[in-house]
Amino acid sequence: MRPSRNAFLGYTYQQCITFLLLVKMDVERQIDKLEIETTVNNNFDDINVSVSDQIMFCQIKDMDNIRLDDLTIEKDYILIKNKQHKLSEKTNIIFFKHIDIENNNSTILGFPAYQQDNLYIISLSRYDSSQIIEELYEYNSKRESVINQFFNLRLDTRHLIIGKAELPVIDIYNTQLLEKTIDVGRKLLEFNDILFIEGKPGVGKSHLTTCLAEEYENNLMYRFWVSNQDKDYDSRLLFRNFISNISKELFSDYRYRSEDEIIEYLSSKKNPVIIDGLDHVENYKPSELEQFISFIDKLKGKTVERYFNLHDALKEFHNLLLMKVKMT
Repeated sequence: MRPSRNAFLGYTYQQCITFLLLVKMDVERQIDKLEIETTVNNNFDDINVSVSDQIMFCQIKDMDNIRLDDLTIEKDYILIKNKQHKLSEKTNIIFFKHIDIENNNSTILGFPAYQQDNLYIISLSRYDSSQIIEELYEYNSKRESVINQFFNLRLDTRHLIIGKAELPVIDIYNTQLLEKTIDVGRKLLEFNDILFIEGKPGVGKSHLTTCLAEEYENNLMYRFWVSNQDKDYDSRLLFRNFISNISKELFSDYRYRSEDEIIEYLSSKKNPVIIDGLDHVENYKPSELEQFISFIDKLKGKTVERYFNLHDALKEFHNLLLMKVKMT
């Protein structure tokens, strides 16, 4: 996989690792806070990482030709080429851009590590870090640029404490139709779990889904079309983006989840799923259609099933629209 061309451009090694941790905070949402260049009573002051109620103290070393034999680890400190670094009483992590470790015996923050007591040693180059970021944003390629700009702004303004809640808002596709929907004020049909809308062009399918979404709380809606001017129109029709968007909406993070994981989650929650405009996939991205149909079939088997023909409901809805227009 090609590493991102933008990752780490002009960054020091310390900033590279900091940016990688920020990306993990953004994608996985497990890290709650990063504190950069902190004042502490130990030498592990490059970054503090908060995860739940645990604080990890990090030191980042841009050093060449380091081996484990060059380290002497004691209870309260570590010697790196005979230079003493005081450890914290909590979790300590050292990042080296390269250190010869034959066998990692642990994992911390998702990274393979060599652990001795409360000290974790990680070998992670700029190239490897860039590869990790590329993988984390594989299905959300635009997001890396957003987080990169956010990180640079925080560095420029010296706002060096970054909380998870401060991250740029998670971007998901807009589901609001640009044309006004007339609220007819009545329930047209009952459904559980999945609502698959189909009908002739112009009969009012998309506006019907708007009414249904307002009628049924905690629904998950996905639209393949909101307007001819929609900047996301082409990307909405791709199955991988469909899965990515649903995952972000359900879990509020950027971690990759398979369709089976998403289906299991939807099955456990029993929330209505509204899919609007599948004919756009059939017409403009037919090669993607089979994957969408497969997804719906898998979801069907995991939830309470109810199938129906919407022709009469759509016809009634259309008639009500006409009545409403005539009245106004």
